[in-house]
Formats: sequence, structure tokens, C-alpha cells
Amino acid sequence: MSTNTSDRQALQSRLQYLKDAAHLLHAQSPTAAAVLGAQYDKLLVDRNLDLEASQKEWDSHRRDICGACGNLLIPGRSCQVSQESHSSKSSKAPKSKRRTGDVEKAMVYTCSRCDAKTVQPLQRPPKLLGRQAGISKSQNQTNSNPRATAISSDDTSTAPKSANASSKKRAKARKQGGLQALLDKSKSDTSKSRQGEFGLDLMDFMKGT
Repeated sequence: MSTNTSDRQALQSRLQYLKDAAHLLHAQSPTAAAVLGAQYDKLLVDRNLDLEASQKEWDSHRRDICGACGNLLIPGRSCQVSQESHSSKSSKAPKSKRRTGDVEKAMVYTCSRCDAKTVQPLQRPPKLLGRQAGISKSQNQTNSNPRATAISSDDTSTAPKSANASSKKRAKARKQGGLQALLDKSKSDTSKSRQGEFGLDLMDFMKGT
């Protein structure tokens, strides 16, 4: 365990020495710096450190040292940096059906010593979650169909109107029923009072016969 740890520490020290020496010599002797850079790169590959490194770490290393000749990549001095656009696999589709997202952008580092190019795609922003995308799609459909929105709002507003109308009808019927009852009672009272004025009823006529 301790042997592996010490070996790894020695390897890291060796790599750091080669990298620092390459940077120190680059201004005075770019060729010597490139040789040290190539040794640094070869040591990484021989020890499989390139496989252990994360994609972010390896991209950073490739932006620093040319993988072809070991030259230190310093923008504006020992390399040229440009941005290029590359069509994705769906480029075979007709232009009318292509989307903007089908074009991938990449940073290109061109070594001034050997003209080798290091291409690194630019990361796209993360996509929205399915739920958020569904909500956005639903909102877009609602906004694109104002007639459906108007009908829905009309149906909602019609419901309380119909309820108010039926309650008014019931109140009117109840009122009319009360008035009719009062009218019938009034007629009954009037009929009884008229019979009382004459003082005669059907039994009186029967007695007379």
C-alpha cells in the first residue's frame, strides 16, 4: 500500500517537474520546451493516467500541450484559437427540417509548430426537465388557441348565471303561489260573508219544501 502511494507521489513529482521546466524554457527555447512537453504527454499515456483523468481534466491538458509535438499551446504566441461550427449526424436531413441545435460549435487550437489541430466541442446548456417542458408546451398550446380559452371562460361564467336564473324562477313561483293562496282565501271569505247577509242556506230551502 505504501509502495503504491510513494510511486504515485514520485510520478506526480516527475510530471510536475516536466511541466514546469517546459514553461520555463518555452520563451528561450521552444524546441526544448516541446521535447519536455512530449515526454510529459508520453508519461501520462504510459501510466494510463489519461484513462484515469476526467474528461474536464483531459480537455484542460490538451488545451495546454499539443498532442502531436508536445509544444506548449499559448494563445496568440504558439497557437491560434478559433471557433468553428460542425453539423451533427442529422445534417443529412433537408435544410428546411434542420433545427438550430443540429449545429455543434467547437473551439479549435491550431499549433504554430506542427499545425496540428486540437478540437474541443463547446458544451450545450442542459435541457429542461420533462415536466417543465410539458408545462411550457401546455402553456404554448393555450396561448396559440385563444378561442378555446374564450369558450372555457364563457362556460365558467355561464354556470353561476344559470344558477341565479333558476333560483329567481323558484322565488317567482313561490311568490305567485302565495298570492294565489291569498286570493283563494279572500274569495272564500267573501262567499261566506254573502251567505251570512241573506241568512239562508240550502237547508233552509229544504225545510220550506
